[in-house]
Amino acid sequence: MMNTSNKTKLIWDIDGTLLRTSGAAAIPFAKAVPEFANTPVVIDRKSLSGFTDYEIVMYLLQLHDVKFKIRDVTQILAIYIQNLPKSLSHVKVDLINNVNQVLEKLTQLPNMELLIGTGNCLGGARTKLQHVGLDRFFLDCNLYCSS
Repeated sequence: MMNTSNKTKLIWDIDGTLLRTSGAAAIPFAKAVPEFANTPVVIDRKSLSGFTDYEIVMYLLQLHDVKFKIRDVTQILAIYIQNLPKSLSHVKVDLINNVNQVLEKLTQLPNMELLIGTGNCLGGARTKLQHVGLDRFFLDCNLYCSS
C-alpha cells in the first residue's frame, strides 16, 4: 500500500491473490505458441510459475529453438488473449476468500484507489477480471501489466 497525493493506493495481483484460474491460461498458451513455432508445445505450469506472460512466450520459443522478435511475442499473446475466455469458461475459476466483498468495502472508503500490478499482459488481465466480475473495481488506467 502506498500513499501519494491524498489517496491511499492499494495494489493487487490477480493470479493467486484475487482469483485462481486452475491452470486455464496454460491451454491458450499451448495453442498460441505452436501456431507461430510450427511445433507442439508442452506447458509445465510449475516451472513457469511466477513468469510474466511475455516471459512465458519467450521461454517456450527459446525452449524449442525458435528465433523470434518482440512483435512475434505480441502476436502470440494476441492469439492467447483471443482463446483465453473459452479456456476460462471450461474450468472452475475461484475468487479467493471473499475478495469481492473486500473490494466492495474498500471502494466505499474515502480516498481509496485500487490498482492491479500483475505479470499478465493487459488483455489477459482484463479478460480474467471480466470473467469473474472484478473489472468493475479497477479502472483501466490503474492496470499495471507486464509489457
